[in-house]
Amino acid sequence: MVNQKPTFKHDEIKYTVERVLSNAFELKASSNSQTTSLVLRLIPETNGDVTLTFATSIPLPHNPIDRISTLIFSSHLKTSYKKILTKLSNYYRLVKNLYGIDIKESNVQVEFITTQAETFSHYPSVKEIYSLIDQVKSYVRNQGGAETGLPMLHISKLNPGQFFTQIGIPTDKQLSDFKTIKSKRMLKGGHILTAEVVGNRLKIREAKKQMEFYIQDQNKVTVAISYEYLITNRVEQPDSNKWVTQLYFPII
Repeated sequence: MVNQKPTFKHDEIKYTVERVLSNAFELKASSNSQTTSLVLRLIPETNGDVTLTFATSIPLPHNPIDRISTLIFSSHLKTSYKKILTKLSNYYRLVKNLYGIDIKESNVQVEFITTQAETFSHYPSVKEIYSLIDQVKSYVRNQGGAETGLPMLHISKLNPGQFFTQIGIPTDKQLSDFKTIKSKRMLKGGHILTAEVVGNRLKIREAKKQMEFYIQDQNKVTVAISYEYLITNRVEQPDSNKWVTQLYFPII
């Protein structure tokens, strides 16, 4: 079965996507007996914006009747192009429509976190993650500290069979270190990207990928490891599709 080319209709003009290039789309526009080829180009600007342009060339026939018909078709195309570009601009002006998640730039609110890290030979289970969390929570209480936020999680694959896992608990003060438990001071007020995700690990992974695209597109640089703010207690909520997670990427 031959795959059908994507099409859409606007102002009685049918557009067919003939080819997708790295920064452009080659299309065919047709209305009644008139057909022409055109290119929709995406031109990145230095400020992070993207300029959209339509380009087409329509030769005018010598026959007067055909010439008038072609001029009318050309006029309709021009009007249609303007409307399409306006709609695209209005739609993709919203970050959520462009990346699929509502990415926001904010500032670090946490000043101190108490962390513990462990490298697993497999992707850590929810039980293993919360075992680390409970250990740190117990240590914070024993040291006279108080929790000021929800657990934070970072997992990265080092090598095949090696998953570096770090959890953190925001605290009201910096505590003393003990073995694998470390107290760290955050750059309070520093810049971060945030986005909320509802769903399982696959949803979270895709959201992180989109945030990395955003960082590239906006010429930002990550300055520390990203982490997940575990809004949902994953032990109490076994249905991963209902997990609510806030993603954080420290940037400059």
